[in-house]
Amino acid sequence: MEDDHYLDEEAGRRATSRRLLRHVEKAAPHGRLLEVGCGHGLLLDEARRRGWAVTGLEPARAARAHAESLGLDVRDALLDDLDPATDGGYEAIVMADVIEHLEDPVGALRAAAALLAPGGALCVVTPDPSSKTARLAGARWWGYLPAHTVLLPRRTLLRPGVPREMPLIDSSRSRPAARPSAGRFAVVSRPSSRWPTSWCSTR
Repeated sequence: MEDDHYLDEEAGRRATSRRLLRHVEKAAPHGRLLEVGCGHGLLLDEARRRGWAVTGLEPARAARAHAESLGLDVRDALLDDLDPATDGGYEAIVMADVIEHLEDPVGALRAAAALLAPGGALCVVTPDPSSKTARLAGARWWGYLPAHTVLLPRRTLLRPGVPREMPLIDSSRSRPAARPSAGRFAVVSRPSSRWPTSWCSTR
């Protein structure tokens, strides 16, 4: 998706990226970080400043060009194009506002998990149709967009069997309980054999 006004809120988007990275860094050691659907590269740029070796995947030409103008390694590729044997070993993988656009989100999560190094962490950010905001707004909720192929409720991603060490990031992607939920949430977890196979593959 192309968004001609994405960079109009660059400062705020960078601040959000830094908050998300702080949570990622609680779950994963510094090292290699892959962002799937990295857009204009703002999160990758912030991660690089924090000492990560970063790579991005972005099919949108204009967004990818901006990321490359920042000196970032961004590839015109999809998760399925990466081979865990040669392209894997990431300490962290971020999928922010991505899985709701995919026809096979479970397959994408499995592919991402396969690219993680032992002890690595997968971070997923997605709109939550079961959130209070979504329930109150009803059909007017911002998450109900034609471009959103699949919306996964919090209870689907955080179902019994998911490791207890998986921290839940505030659904507004801000400080916990700092303001009402915007109907979006993120999870950060290390894949393990306790993950339900319907959510993601084991690692």
